[in-house]
Amino acid sequence: FLQSTSNTPEPPTVKTRDYYSHLLDSVRQTNPDVGMIPVGEVHLALDEKMRAGKFEHFTGVRDLHRDVIHANQIGAYVAAWTAYAVIFKKSPVGLPITINPGKDYPPFREVKDVSPADLKLMQETVWEVVNSPELRGYTNMEK
Repeated sequence: FLQSTSNTPEPPTVKTRDYYSHLLDSVRQTNPDVGMIPVGEVHLALDEKMRAGKFEHFTGVRDLHRDVIHANQIGAYVAAWTAYAVIFKKSPVGLPITINPGKDYPPFREVKDVSPADLKLMQETVWEVVNSPELRGYTNMEK
């Protein structure tokens, strides 16, 4: 995600931070109001906090996935909170969650298995990232 990517329209597409920045810049040439929902940036920030031991029950962003590609219930909430923050320009802190028993894989089979403190820190991290000076122009938080 962090490797440098050139700004060229030719394949192969390598989905990196640069790739998404270049893509958004290209789209904005004809649609200037388009914003980015930076779920990858949120995952990066969460991973840093998880590895630093700031979460009670998470050790890395991999804990938000049921396999190497697909998000588990918590990972899906992180993506939804990120979209909410960008679209509505509001903090997701305090948004309710819905428990879907038995619909996920380990490490967390149900949302209720995650502490309120961890959920709050995730929502706070989403808002920090979306509203960060580095991303405000990409998420349209400046408008």
